[in-house]
Amino acid sequence: MLSGNDIQRAYIDLYKEMRRYLWSYEAIRTLAMLEVAIYNRFPILADIRSYAIVLRSMASNTTYDDPEVMSKIDDLLKLLDDSSDDCIYSLVPNVQEV
Repeated sequence: MLSGNDIQRAYIDLYKEMRRYLWSYEAIRTLAMLEVAIYNRFPILADIRSYAIVLRSMASNTTYDDPEVMSKIDDLLKLLDDSSDDCIYSLVPNVQEV
């Protein structure tokens, strides 16, 4: 089962490569929306996938298909595609009674 931490690690690897370039406002906005979708307590995989696909098309124009950037986006998409279902495992901390 896919964990939220796995997706977050893939995003961090992607961000490390993306920060080497100057991006348009729309690309930064899409990256921010991807980050918010990934760091939600219970992320929705369809939202993450759609933002990553849009970001991939923007990145191909900006980076001229830089293999490192494109491979990190592809790694994120592959991670999402490899999940057997649309469920994400998330560790919920202990609930304290009031």
